[in-house]
Amino acid sequence: MTIRWGILGAGKIASKWAADLPLAGNATLQAVWARDSSKAGDFASRFGNPEVCATADDLLHHPEVDAVYVATPHMLHAPGARACLEAGKPVLVEKPFGLNRAEADSIALLARSRGILCMEALWTRFLPSFQTALDLVGSGRIGEVRNVVADFGFVAPQDPSSRLWDPRSGGGSLLDIGIYPLFLARSFLGNPDRVASVCQRSTTGVDASCRVDLAWLGGQSASLHSTLVESTPCMAVIEGESGRIVLERMFHIPTTVVVHDANGSERIPPPAGGHGYEHEIRHFGECLGQGLRESPLWSLSDSLDLSLLMDRVQEAWQ
Repeated sequence: MTIRWGILGAGKIASKWAADLPLAGNATLQAVWARDSSKAGDFASRFGNPEVCATADDLLHHPEVDAVYVATPHMLHAPGARACLEAGKPVLVEKPFGLNRAEADSIALLARSRGILCMEALWTRFLPSFQTALDLVGSGRIGEVRNVVADFGFVAPQDPSSRLWDPRSGGGSLLDIGIYPLFLARSFLGNPDRVASVCQRSTTGVDASCRVDLAWLGGQSASLHSTLVESTPCMAVIEGESGRIVLERMFHIPTTVVVHDANGSERIPPPAGGHGYEHEIRHFGECLGQGLRESPLWSLSDSLDLSLLMDRVQEAWQ
């Protein structure tokens, strides 16, 4: 089954996603809409000349669009996702699913009530390198996981009008990049019992950086860091009772997995491919072809739990 996609948004993330679309093998780009029509036109010229829709509503009701990818700024994810569902379109929503758990709930409730496939585009979940790490842990290679350490940081020019620094646009390190270390810790240890966090506020009020410590009643822990004012290693370590797994820089993209155990070390490079978005595109298409309403790999409940965890982190700053 070939999925004919429409895209809401024509920015950087949409461009990378569209570049990987042909690699999925079950997808074509049918239409695009962006708030800036000239930007949408330029986008279309770079990616096979899909139809440029005059309005978002035109795209959502396009008879030849089978599914929609919401690639707008953070504050428009939830409204865009709900608009897709109201129009009856299966929707892939760029992370974060919503600015908070309440927004995420509004999407999930509508998707479930309408029986329409809806999935958060948390692309790391579908990457071969991440699946390799999951499989290694599942095989018992490093024993029971006891601790996760992960960071993600880069220096972003402090332009108050930039989406990264604008609170109205859902700016700050947590929603943009801190979501990845949190996702990783939850993936290997489940939902935490205790959350502690501190943040450094920018002049606009958003978190320029944050540190998060998670704890579980079984004694497991996680130490996480995200920042927009520092270049960090951007690596992740999953520590077990008898070894550890390292996801090398940048841990959230297709990367090399290194296993250290009693038998020594093994490096597992990622397969050749694009930016890595083809895996979530292919998976979504497979779910749609099978008539699924939620992904078995990244369900709406997973998105809701991760959204709640981010809420708990922000509550700790108060």
